[in-house]
Amino acid sequence: MTNDLFSRRQFLAASSSALALALVTPSVNAGSRIATPPVAGGNLLALYRATEYQAQEFAEKFARAGCIVRELSNDPVRQWRDYLGRLMMQNNVVLVGLSNWADYSILRGLAAEERRFPRMLMQHNKDQPVVPNWPSREADTLLQLVGSGTIDSGLIATRVNNEVITNTARPSLFSWII
Repeated sequence: MTNDLFSRRQFLAASSSALALALVTPSVNAGSRIATPPVAGGNLLALYRATEYQAQEFAEKFARAGCIVRELSNDPVRQWRDYLGRLMMQNNVVLVGLSNWADYSILRGLAAEERRFPRMLMQHNKDQPVVPNWPSREADTLLQLVGSGTIDSGLIATRVNNEVITNTARPSLFSWII
């Protein structure tokens, strides 16, 4: 072996130093944050599926509270990659929503990639109009939960109209906080 070549130990030491320097040095893109208006109620971003009239009523309540409200597109993964994920992580935004199970599952998985986990999940039966204006009332409940700071990542509530879920095959909407 010649003196021009690194030994394995020298290579590992130099690589470790370079990695440590890269982790400590601020990223060039760190200053390029998404320009967003301030959000009321603990930095809330309300997501909803526009094809569900209950979700529209839910979203209107958040809009009146001064929160950012976005309709879920037909491709929530692309929507997440385009801006939702950055918005959540860079601005420490809490996601709330009323959607179908597929949308919730996709968003939950994408948020988990960023080490953000569900804080609350509630199932609502679509076939049985139990309480008039329940989407608006559910929005009020979520605004209170997030605003009070009492909800934490250890709380996962899975209930239907205050009853434990026994039949998950019925048509449902899910309200959630991530």
